[in-house]
Amino acid sequence: MAYQRILRLFELAESHRHIHPERSREYMRLAQRIAMRYRVKMPRELKMRVCKGCSTYLVPSVTMRVRIRDGYVLYTCLLCGREKTLPI
Repeated sequence: MAYQRILRLFELAESHRHIHPERSREYMRLAQRIAMRYRVKMPRELKMRVCKGCSTYLVPSVTMRVRIRDGYVLYTCLLCGREKTLPI
């Protein structure tokens, strides 16, 4: 039940990202709180879509920048500047 709610919040965040970015951010915060409260593990694909610094729904070249460096990929949130790295 909690997992389904998290998936629905991600869908809502994606649909509202252009019209109401603050509402989209609030959906992401709520999804993170539900996952922690009910100890539901979010899939990696969904987890990569949320900035840990400001809870923004991350979209390449809209709310995040993607750069390929020496052996890893660097994701940078354009709102708060937080960086994530992943090995290639």
